[in-house]
Amino acid sequence: MLTLEGFDPKKVESMVSLVRENFKKDYSKDLFFQMASLFPDKFITMMDDGVLIGFLMGTLISPKEVRILIFVVDKNHRNMGIGTKMLSTFIEKSRAKEIEKIRLEVKTTNENAIKFYKKFGFRVVKVLPRYYRDHSNGYMMYLDL
Repeated sequence: MLTLEGFDPKKVESMVSLVRENFKKDYSKDLFFQMASLFPDKFITMMDDGVLIGFLMGTLISPKEVRILIFVVDKNHRNMGIGTKMLSTFIEKSRAKEIEKIRLEVKTTNENAIKFYKKFGFRVVKVLPRYYRDHSNGYMMYLDL
């Protein structure tokens, strides 16, 4: 059964693995604990019978603006509405806190993600040359709430 939850410290190792498998990046477990401690309402996890299959981690960057830092769904669980449910929930929570803008960055080559974000009303506001570790370009995208 699929359930949306908040941060669970017992799932941090799974979060690190999910990011490594999908983005080829290694993050310290401490990052997740720190972000969950600072911004607990900006952390959304999706569980499938207790197994982490996706999460969205955001941060407050100003009183009226949040930034999505990590948003990942396990590759075997994509195109099932999981990302839509997590992002919709994040948007709803942000509106409830009177946030006015949501920001994120995405690789310019990640056409599926860009299309997904545009479906929600995100728009490209800036090209970020050589933004990623592999020197690929990124887009900065915003959603006005």
